[in-house]
Amino acid sequence: MSDEAFETDIMSSLITRLQAGDQRALDELIRRSAGRLMLLARKLLRNFPAARTLIDEEDVLQSGLIRLMSALSELKPSSTREFFGLATTLMRRELIDICRRVAARPDLRLQVPQSVNEEGRCWVQDLPEADEDTAVGALDKWSAFHEAVERLPTMEREVLSLIYYHGWTQGEIAQLFGCDERTIRRRWQSAGKKLRELLGDELPELE
Repeated sequence: MSDEAFETDIMSSLITRLQAGDQRALDELIRRSAGRLMLLARKLLRNFPAARTLIDEEDVLQSGLIRLMSALSELKPSSTREFFGLATTLMRRELIDICRRVAARPDLRLQVPQSVNEEGRCWVQDLPEADEDTAVGALDKWSAFHEAVERLPTMEREVLSLIYYHGWTQGEIAQLFGCDERTIRRRWQSAGKKLRELLGDELPELE
């Protein structure tokens, strides 16, 4: 059994305990998922360079975890995929809210990356000069993207979220979903098509 499959089995066991009312399972779920959620926070924040003037990935993670803990006091996910789907949605909404507050602050000096950096490719490249209008445009574009993700059908949204936000491979998702990789590939491609239909030229260049 791979490490990923072993960890998934542990998460599934914890979710079963949580559904049965074992509150200690919630603390363990958060502890075991914290690493993945930190990577998620880092990736989300990388799309919003203007927000870094006020926050870092730890701020996004902590704010997102507060939302997640609150939601899990009432909602009980039935599977690992539902747990990560809920966590991704809540952290995405948290960052969008933060970025809206940043956009409302004209006193902030907003900047965007001008080229490929060591962390990965950005949709904005080779800009002659980063100014406030450009940064706000980047903010709007990525906000629209993350909001459009939430409008995708459930299956496409789950696949896209695990691949894009969490870095899972199609093989890992197929194992989690109990289907073959071709099915996951079709859902990934369908998600991309629907996002292009929703956003057109406003679709950012994804990594």
